[in-house]
Amino acid sequence: LQGAKRVELYRRMMKQSHYDENVAMLNELTETLRRRNIQVCFITTPVFKTFARYCEPSVFSNNLAALRDICSTHGCGYKNYFNDPRFSIRDFYDNDHLNFIGAERFSAILDSEVVSRVQFT
Repeated sequence: LQGAKRVELYRRMMKQSHYDENVAMLNELTETLRRRNIQVCFITTPVFKTFARYCEPSVFSNNLAALRDICSTHGCGYKNYFNDPRFSIRDFYDNDHLNFIGAERFSAILDSEVVSRVQFT
């Protein structure tokens, strides 16, 4: 029930009319960072299953398509931890935020799966 309420809150805050503008700004930011030789990797953070089950698949897939397009255009990385099974209820403060235990676990995962793979030029 709390997950459904939380997803509904986000749904009410989002404005479809701003989607294209937000994607354009994200593209511009990524282009600026890449011009400065800054490597970019987008991350979808983990959420608890009580949140994930109420998310609209079409919203997630639209966002994923936009990110893949940006990554393809600008040579970025993307890692999706949204439904990562390594996280349990002990790791969450609420449905969509990690607590200090989960944050420490996620930091270690990001270090080994993302940061350590960055190739410096």
